[in-house]
Amino acid sequence: MANMSYCMFENTYNDLTQCYQAIADAVNEGELVGFLANMSTDEREAFRRMRSLVNDMVEAYDAVDDVVGEYGVDIR
Repeated sequence: MANMSYCMFENTYNDLTQCYQAIADAVNEGELVGFLANMSTDEREAFRRMRSLVNDMVEAYDAVDDVVGEYGVDIR
């Protein structure tokens, strides 16, 4: 479902937190192989694509930090 622009970061943050927690729980419980094996093919593909997207987001946030620093805008 699409997010409204006024809450897309809040909603996406909550969703990413849920995804992260599921991965962390699987790792901490020694169940990562089962966690991955139980995913559907589509879910596993989205899992792989998400890693690339998260890396791209880190680069985008680095660019934001550069601009924020240059213009003195505080977003924290």
